[in-house]
Amino acid sequence: MSKKAKPIKAEEYKDEEEIAEEEIYEDDYYEDENEQVEEDVEEVEESPKTFKVKEENQQDEDDYEEASKTFRRVNSSKFMKIFNVFFVIIMIIMLIICVDVIFVTKYNAKPLFAIKTKTYKDGGTTEYYGLGYKVIKYNEEVGRRDTQIGFWNMKYSTEPIVIEDIDLAIEFQNKPEETANKYYKKYVMIYSTIKEIDKEDNEMTLEYTDPDGKYTLEIECNMASFRESLENYKVNDQVSIKGTIYKFSVREDDDPNSVSISNCFID
Repeated sequence: MSKKAKPIKAEEYKDEEEIAEEEIYEDDYYEDENEQVEEDVEEVEESPKTFKVKEENQQDEDDYEEASKTFRRVNSSKFMKIFNVFFVIIMIIMLIICVDVIFVTKYNAKPLFAIKTKTYKDGGTTEYYGLGYKVIKYNEEVGRRDTQIGFWNMKYSTEPIVIEDIDLAIEFQNKPEETANKYYKKYVMIYSTIKEIDKEDNEMTLEYTDPDGKYTLEIECNMASFRESLENYKVNDQVSIKGTIYKFSVREDDDPNSVSISNCFID
């Protein structure tokens, strides 16, 4: 006996096309729902309140950046002003020092921008203090008459460097440049022989010549004393001269090496 087929209610019966349409409808529904949710989220994110917060944050960043630039600009301007003032002061000091160095070394004159602080009872030697330097203008009655410039620790000294003509002749012949640097502007006492006396110009020339003629040296002395003092001396006399060396000359052709001394006194 065969089984009977179970009847299907009309409302339960759906063909395949209806089922497919329902599935498509459901998918569209969910897609629409998702798009709506995303749009809602975007609307929330891009709401006027959100825009306002963003604008405020951007404004704060702009204000901070502008304040930083202003701060750096102001500090840079202050630094440049301080640097320029400092630079100008340094240049003025250097100019003052250069002027006084030229006056002292080239013209043997007293400084223009230094303050006189002391006068010695040796004939009128005077000390001056400047910006980092010191000047001593010697004026002994019989002795040192030059002007020296140096640092504040430079000492007053009227003791000459004692040297014989033969020693100076050998030293200058062997090492002319080193010898010139060593004795330039030095107060010295030299023993030698009178070669020539010029009473008109108040000058005296001393000379040393060895037997071979290798170490010949002439010593040109510009006298600081009165002309009458030369009346007591004659050629070939042995004398000692005190003064300040200001020039060395290397021999040329038949001329000997020479050294020039200023403000000389016969000791």
